Amino acid sequence: MIGNFDSYMIFYSTAKNKNMTAAAAELYLSQPTVSRAIRELEDYLGCTLFIRSKKGVEMTPEGELLYRHVETACEHLESAERKLKQYRDLENGMIQIGATEMVMQYFLQPYIERFRTDYPGVRVRLSLDAPESLYAQLKSGLIDFAVFPDPLHVDETVLLTPLEDYDNILIAGEKFRHLAECPHRLSELVREPFILLSPGTAVRTGIDQFFLENHVSVSPEYEVSTMQMILSLVRSGMGIGFVPSLYVREELEKGTIFQIDLKEPLPGRQLCLCTSRIYPQGAACKEMTDRLKDGSMKR
Repeated sequence: MIGNFDSYMIFYSTAKNKNMTAAAAELYLSQPTVSRAIRELEDYLGCTLFIRSKKGVEMTPEGELLYRHVETACEHLESAERKLKQYRDLENGMIQIGATEMVMQYFLQPYIERFRTDYPGVRVRLSLDAPESLYAQLKSGLIDFAVFPDPLHVDETVLLTPLEDYDNILIAGEKFRHLAECPHRLSELVREPFILLSPGTAVRTGIDQFFLENHVSVSPEYEVSTMQMILSLVRSGMGIGFVPSLYVREELEKGTIFQIDLKEPLPGRQLCLCTSRIYPQGAACKEMTDRLKDGSMKR
């Protein structure tokens, strides 16, 4: 193939306009430049592409054959440019977001709803999973970014950006409401039925560390796979459990669940935006992550 695509673009414009002077004006080139590029292309291909006359040019059969192929290539390029402009102007595109179910329900949902209102042409695809799985998806390029609670250890290919500080709190339903009447030491509650996340999760590891630092050993009554299940069992009076405060604000205000104050302070936590340092962000993804960092929709 000849050294660059410019020669074919000059050929395409000349064939379309049937005039080298008109092609030169369309491409912001001089007429001699257009004429020289056509001669060089003809020399390279070993055939005559145009029959020249005082009125302009007419394509030879070889020129018509080349034109059909070049026209298709140019149409593809123009289509790609239009689509890229739509992506850049957020008229089209897709964002793939990872989050836990609780983060989606209690934090991300208003951001996504507002984004879809502002940019209806951009599709939003959600992957709802545990933080450890979302981290693996991000590293594989399957999602554009994820939002989940710390702690989670990440390597140098991933960037964690704190979005919101919050606390873990101990909660109870109506059956254990009496425990919310005054603060307790953790050791005073060891006989109560604790509901904890399953071992191996980042949240459970943090809770186990909290017990260890306070020299308390707890055998949970129930071990469940999701934070939503902890809330459900607590509401049903099955026991008490630790949940992030930002997930239960409304229920605490309504009085459907109650906070058990502890004399030992629980370590603070952060809700984090997790992005890749390897895979570039598209325009739609950058707009959404900028909104999350701005925090304009915090409750």
